[in-house]
Amino acid sequence: MVTFIRWLINLSMTTKISKFHVCLPVIFACAGLFTGNLLSTAGVLHSDSLQAKEAIIIPVIDGVGDDECWETASWLPIDQMWIPWGDPLLPFDDFKGEFKVMWSDETDELYFLVQTTDDVFVDGYVWPGSKYPDYDILEIFIDEDYSGGLHIFDTESSLAANAFSYHIAIDEPADGGYTDFLVVCDIAGTSWGDRTTPDYAGHIPEFVVSREGRNFIWEFSLHVYNDSYDHTNPAASLVELSAGKIMGLSMAYCDNDNPDESPLSRDNFIGSVSVSEEAYNDHWQNADGYGILTLVENSAPSVTTGHQDNNPVYNIYPNPTLDNTIYLSYNSDLPGDHVIIRILSMDSQVLYSEVFEKYQAQFTQQISLDGIGTGIYLMEIEIADQKFVRKFTRSNNHQ
Repeated sequence: MVTFIRWLINLSMTTKISKFHVCLPVIFACAGLFTGNLLSTAGVLHSDSLQAKEAIIIPVIDGVGDDECWETASWLPIDQMWIPWGDPLLPFDDFKGEFKVMWSDETDELYFLVQTTDDVFVDGYVWPGSKYPDYDILEIFIDEDYSGGLHIFDTESSLAANAFSYHIAIDEPADGGYTDFLVVCDIAGTSWGDRTTPDYAGHIPEFVVSREGRNFIWEFSLHVYNDSYDHTNPAASLVELSAGKIMGLSMAYCDNDNPDESPLSRDNFIGSVSVSEEAYNDHWQNADGYGILTLVENSAPSVTTGHQDNNPVYNIYPNPTLDNTIYLSYNSDLPGDHVIIRILSMDSQVLYSEVFEKYQAQFTQQISLDGIGTGIYLMEIEIADQKFVRKFTRSNNHQ
């Protein structure tokens, strides 16, 4: 913590006064995510579900992140250790990250604001090389229809475009500067024998990364494509965005701390969602473990109740769970005297459903998992005619 305080003091005392110097200490200090001196390990509780509000005024993509619309969006941390899974925690000055996401039905694009701190930035990736995960890169995993499943190659049983793994590679901006040049890598083809590495930079129409010291602000927009995507005709599979749409979404960061090694090798892989040990590095090939993104209207009240939950906090714990029970707790100002809890499989089969009485804003319930095997499931919480979805894992491996 002392190192963090010194960083804030040094940053505020610098002789160069700029918008970044004013904004960055406040943003990182007030986000509330980095109150300790270590990153979380895989499985530490926080929601991997996110509601993206509609951007009434589209943000200006400039790597600053001070647009009014961002003030209404929620932060989600990038704090789950995927590689090495279960290893000791990272010092917070090695890496920390968080992100926000919004959407627009005017442009049919998602908008991202990502903040990272990285003590060493290893750049220099040259496309179309296949070793891009060994550099410092930001990754977006997106499954347009939240269908899950494999997405490596086009085969009889799966499609490469079932989900996208966008590996965003940049060269580090100068201190106090920015870059708008990027390469966006993924895997395409029908097998390893004809594998290609397309550059999907065109999927990100606006992009700027700014840097102040070891702090980076990534701001960009993203087109959304369905699984019929054809690289020769991308426009044919563009998706129109609307409130209520649910997508799979995770954010991650490849962290290399040694720019002088040869060959380069990724040291850490940090994600935004909890994964089980057996799925520690599955995101690039399987979308089953992605987080949940729901598009919602900005401050739109419920049609049925005329009431909007202004500060919902829904937690599932322990997650992953090794036991025959799991707990749901929430703090919600939605009205109503009961709550409906359902557990669904990833293919939307209802495995459990029960109605509970609700007497106050704070609610905690133990839920039996009898008859539900190991795997990834959705918990649907319905209250006052509004539904919220959270993802959890039932595992048989101790961390």
